Formats: sequence, C-alpha cells, structure tokens
Amino acid sequence: MDVQINVGSLPQNGSKVEICLKKGDSSIREIIGDVLISFDVYKSGNSYDVEGFIEYDLSLICSRCLKEITQHEKRNFRLEFKEEPGYTVDDKSARETDEAEAEYIVENNCINLGPFLRDEILLYIPLKPLCSEECMGLCSICGANLNNTTCEHSKTKQESLT
Repeated sequence: MDVQINVGSLPQNGSKVEICLKKGDSSIREIIGDVLISFDVYKSGNSYDVEGFIEYDLSLICSRCLKEITQHEKRNFRLEFKEEPGYTVDDKSARETDEAEAEYIVENNCINLGPFLRDEILLYIPLKPLCSEECMGLCSICGANLNNTTCEHSKTKQESLT
C-alpha cells in the first residue's frame, strides 16, 4: 500500500486529503471493495500532524460455523511526522534512526502513510471472527451447522451436560 503525500507545497492552514484506494492497491486479501482514507495534514513547528480516518470492508470466515461474513471497519488515527534529521552531534556522523522511527519521518518533502495504514488494517483483523456472539458452531460429530438445525448428536450432548 503506497500513500505518498507531498507536503512541500502545503498551505499554512493545512489541507484536507481524501484518497480512495482500489481493492487491488492493497495486498491484504481480506479487504473487499475500496479503502477510503480521509485526513487533515498541517504543519506544527518542525513536524506534520496527520489526523483522520480509514474506512473499509473485510470478508471473513466465522471461526465457529465457517459462514462467510462481512465486517465494516472505520478507524480514526492521528500521526506525527518529523522532518528528516540532518544534524550532527559533536561533528561526528548524522543521527541514526531505528526502523520504526524511520516510518514517521518526512523524506524529500513527502510523508508515506502506507506502512502505517497497512499495519492499522492488519492489527484490527480479528483472530477468531464470529458471525454473532450467540453462534453455536458446527457439530463435532456430523458437522451440522447448529445455528440452522439440531442434530441427534447435539441433543445427546445437551443431555449429558445436565
């Protein structure tokens, strides 16, 4: 996911940006449809503040009954991008940044939201998605969907519990 924003010609009062990424622009297989990204970006001292939201739909499989489900997500985010450090300490080498910090650096008057947005989506994909909290799942013996039907095994199982 590549979302580069040129801040070199950013107005003093900032700017509102809306981006619609097509399904193929993302390598995340659970995403169905477009990804809408809307944010404000403005300069604050030697950094740029980015605040907005990302909205998308996911296609998931219920971990209990294996039914395909669609989940709509809308997440707010707020980031700060610092201008690229170019100063030296005691006339030695320039300050080095670690990998995580490098993602939030303005390079060549551009900020790249791509790595953050990709991580934001991946972190909120549930490990065990459910079609509903009341999902009864599948019968462990015959495989019947217990949300739609009652099998002889589920009756036996309920009797043994009481």
